[in-house]
Amino acid sequence: MLFMRTSQQLYTAIAVSLERDYLVLKNLLSSTNDSHTHRALSRLEKSMQNQQKLIRELYETAITDGLTGLKTRAYLESLIAQELRTEPRLGYLIIDIDHFKPYNDTFGHRQGDAAIQHTAAVVKSAAQDGIVARYGGEEFAVFLVRYAQKQGLQQKAENIRSSVTNDIIAPFSPIRCARKIVKHCFPNPQSRPALDLQERTLQFFKESLTQRSYDSRLAQYFGTSKPAEYIRQLQRLTVSIGGAQRHRHEQILELIDRADDALYEAKKQRNCVVIA
Repeated sequence: MLFMRTSQQLYTAIAVSLERDYLVLKNLLSSTNDSHTHRALSRLEKSMQNQQKLIRELYETAITDGLTGLKTRAYLESLIAQELRTEPRLGYLIIDIDHFKPYNDTFGHRQGDAAIQHTAAVVKSAAQDGIVARYGGEEFAVFLVRYAQKQGLQQKAENIRSSVTNDIIAPFSPIRCARKIVKHCFPNPQSRPALDLQERTLQFFKESLTQRSYDSRLAQYFGTSKPAEYIRQLQRLTVSIGGAQRHRHEQILELIDRADDALYEAKKQRNCVVIA
């Protein structure tokens, strides 16, 4: 919150200062008849316009998460603090990817980053009218305005949860992920059965992104074997969601704490929604 207020104040102060200088410059340009002075002032005008553009870009960078392209947690909490003053009907969701540490340990951090990026895109699409931010690590937050009924917040959260559960994550590198799976299934990854599994896994990856019958195709390729478990773990993630509706006169930290407590309860079961 402190960072967000400071960055907004800094951006505003710089923008106002530049705008003031720009207006002075415009007056000078309109009043001078000297060609050399006019050219110099014109170059300065262009430079100031570029500075304004860079400051806007810097501000956008400061409030945007670099991995997912979502807004930052600080920006979201700053926005909520503003809305609390005028809009009583607010909803807040915290979303956590289930079993993410084992996912990273099994498939590597680059695939973990790909999974976070993919999940962020799915959550943003499913949230629709909500403002989505990366909360931290494998967690996301959704801020919803004009949600007067708990049932509406529950339905929104369920839509997000089911969208993530039913979606298929593409391997960032099919060959690398196939090798990871083979390594977990065979002590000798260069053996003939291991190489055959690698080829079948690569073929499955290729088809799974174009065919709708994901689960039946997985069974067709691998049955109920260990490789099938790893592939499902790689391409299918679930999320737990905790949410809260704002109570009358409730402050931002109280709202977030109740949503966080609801997430804690949801994480006991995984792949479910709890609304406080």
